[in-house]
Amino acid sequence: MPFLPDVPTVLVTYTAANPAGGAPAEGTVEFAPVAPAISVPAYGIVFSGSRTYRLDPQGRLVDQDGNVGIRLLPCDLPGANPASWIWQVTINLVGAGPRRFYLALSHTQTEVDLGTVEQVEPSRSHYVAVPGPRGEQGPPGPPGPPATGAETPAGAQEKVNAHASANDPHGDRAWAEGRFLTRTSWRRRDLPDLAAATALHTGPAPTVTVTVTPQEGAVLHLPEGVALVPGAVPGLFTYAGAARLETGPDGRFTQPTSLTPRSHDDPQPVWSVEFGTDAQTLQALLEPRPGAAYRLHIDGRRVTADHQPLPAAAPGADQLLTIDLGTPGPRRIRLDLINTAFGGIHLAPGASLWRAPLHGGRLMVLGDTLTTGDGDTWFDHAARLLGSTDAWRQACPGSGYTTAGTYGTFADRLQDDVIDWAPDRLIIWGGHHDGSAQQTDVEAAATALYRTLRTTLPTTDVLVLGAWAPTGEPGEGEAALDTALRTAAATAGMPFVSPLTGTAYDAAGAPVSQAGPWSTASYGSAESTPTTVGHAYLGRRVADAWAELLQP
Repeated sequence: MPFLPDVPTVLVTYTAANPAGGAPAEGTVEFAPVAPAISVPAYGIVFSGSRTYRLDPQGRLVDQDGNVGIRLLPCDLPGANPASWIWQVTINLVGAGPRRFYLALSHTQTEVDLGTVEQVEPSRSHYVAVPGPRGEQGPPGPPGPPATGAETPAGAQEKVNAHASANDPHGDRAWAEGRFLTRTSWRRRDLPDLAAATALHTGPAPTVTVTVTPQEGAVLHLPEGVALVPGAVPGLFTYAGAARLETGPDGRFTQPTSLTPRSHDDPQPVWSVEFGTDAQTLQALLEPRPGAAYRLHIDGRRVTADHQPLPAAAPGADQLLTIDLGTPGPRRIRLDLINTAFGGIHLAPGASLWRAPLHGGRLMVLGDTLTTGDGDTWFDHAARLLGSTDAWRQACPGSGYTTAGTYGTFADRLQDDVIDWAPDRLIIWGGHHDGSAQQTDVEAAATALYRTLRTTLPTTDVLVLGAWAPTGEPGEGEAALDTALRTAAATAGMPFVSPLTGTAYDAAGAPVSQAGPWSTASYGSAESTPTTVGHAYLGRRVADAWAELLQP
């Protein structure tokens, strides 16, 4: 339904083209108010919800009727509650990762081109709205008090030094965070119910088979980056645990490359695809590869506890994971994928597919060998207990604070693997490969890493984990490493948990609680590779430790 004629709106336009060849871009633009609802008593209306629009064949943003441009509600409508808010805009173009930015619209504006206000610097994932044009010069203010004496050079330098060392000298950072950042303080009461977080799907069991032929008349919903073909439409999928999707040589399958080394030849092994659908039967087009596996979720619950191996397809044939849910009806579907690329979802004619938002914010780990693997690691268990469905396992074997291994040190990987993707919460667990380094070098490297994070991601909640001794009986090296990391965390103002003792320390370095060592000896865990049960145990300990550090 269009706006009522007397409701002020702003026309928002956007036109995009491919930089290679200049062809019109394909994709969608989503507009979502950061306020859950906007009440406008003068018009007797409450506005709520988001909406996604497509680009037409000329690459222009059009509304549901094909008109160029979208009418949006101004963010400062007189008499509205809240009085001021902003739009979050998500541009999702075929062949490029999603770009998000904030947009402030005024009722004094008539038309805004997104191309003139979008910030496209890739390393800045979160930021406030771009300022508008400068207004007219205001009237002169009253004269100030007379000077009481000349400033001395020493006094001036002292004031400059005090200003430079202040965390927020003008108060503008606090103002911007309170006005524009949508993330609120994370509290213990925000954590999910433990039974719900770990429960499996209890409804009718779906029938899952692997076929090679799509349903008759099926419509293929394609992932981003895959070129449209006859009988296919762009798919409104949500990708979890990864980003920066790239297609392979044949252009039919896409996979994420948001983890070092960020290449198609060595892609991110673990990621997820999520969407809503009312179909009874869906067919997921997956690229057959050695070691490929999947796990199905229905309405937020895992159908199986573990990933299931993906049977090999016949040579030269497509591999369609065919899932019969028994009856049609609206559901939320998620596929956890391991070592496979995604080519889309076939749905029967008349069935619909829509984008499903993720929950719990973006949780990420910067880790090493302990956090790698083809199944669930401690991080996946902890993510469920912490309520995050967008869990990024940014871990590389052999990497550490001072040890590069094959993929580089934590500092080498920090920009590409963490900062570029702006997590809401971040766990850092490393040091297992730094045993041969001088602990002073580890402490210096860790301090520099944490300070960089504080500067580049000031609103991200960070938890540092120390050294781990599987037997619960640490040697001198593990104890020294744990102390070095704890000192570095306190220096940077980050909370810390020692797996050697189970002690949780706040951001000032003061102990908050003591819960006992994290020992996996009873589960037969190897030195740096816990068993399946050992990973579940560590995930529970991590989640419980972080909960201790949260406000009630």
